[in-house]
Amino acid sequence: MLEAKKDSVLQEDLEIIAFSNVDWNLLDGSTILVTGATGLIGSQIIKALACRNRICNASIKILACVRNMEKAKVVFADILDRAELKIIEGDVTKIFDIINLMNKSILLYVRTLRLLTILSSSSFFMRFFQILQKILTY
Repeated sequence: MLEAKKDSVLQEDLEIIAFSNVDWNLLDGSTILVTGATGLIGSQIIKALACRNRICNASIKILACVRNMEKAKVVFADILDRAELKIIEGDVTKIFDIINLMNKSILLYVRTLRLLTILSSSSFFMRFFQILQKILTY
């Protein structure tokens, strides 16, 4: 049931995030698409959202966009059986492929970008999220 069964330090961090004073009302009950899901930042965001779901019944649906399904199975081995997690194999630069894979049922809340910018103070990530927000609101 835990998000990081083999890493107690990571599990503790995920639970601290789940109980943090982030305005979770912005995310609870929403559907969130995470690109680069098997990368360091993307995978930890997904695990934190899954932890929030488990602890607080947040009903956050998580769409993990990955390029390599085999890698995703390894990275998310502890949470693959969760109903709220859907792994989508595709390339985010080919957005129409992703939309077709999801049967055109994509819901993406640009509001979630606020949380992502809180999680990283790096100007690179701030710029990345600004560009992503422009693309998603196009």
